[in-house]
Amino acid sequence: LDIFSEVVGVIDNVNVNKGVLHCIASRAAHGTVSLADYAGEASLGDRVALKFIAYHSRKGPGIRVLSATPTKSLPSTQICKQFTNRVRVNRGMGFTNDNIFIPPDLVEAHTVEEDQEVSGTAVLNYNRKRKDWGWKAIVISENRSADSRLTL
Repeated sequence: LDIFSEVVGVIDNVNVNKGVLHCIASRAAHGTVSLADYAGEASLGDRVALKFIAYHSRKGPGIRVLSATPTKSLPSTQICKQFTNRVRVNRGMGFTNDNIFIPPDLVEAHTVEEDQEVSGTAVLNYNRKRKDWGWKAIVISENRSADSRLTL
């Protein structure tokens, strides 16, 4: 595995029932890893050092994750960013002014309300329905009441 270059990514999904986690390092470099093969406890937003291999099959080109290990290195701001913004809530889903989608499970878990200021971590995410890349919150670290104002 030493011949493959290492890139820093972020864990953006953990599926304990299926025993896998999903990591992303760029639009082209993302994939799943077995939880059994991961050398650490997997949590959303954790930074990982990834080694990939590109392949071509009948279905077209693809990327396979060869290894994922915890790292202290920072991922690119092209794939992971911190945010603080007010949220619009529509049918249980949250949306910030800078186009970060907050999934219903996070909205509910943190009781996010209309016009509330929220801070957290967002990762680059592919929206299959819209066939477009955008930002998705994976961690809410703090939220403030709708009456709070951002102070500079």
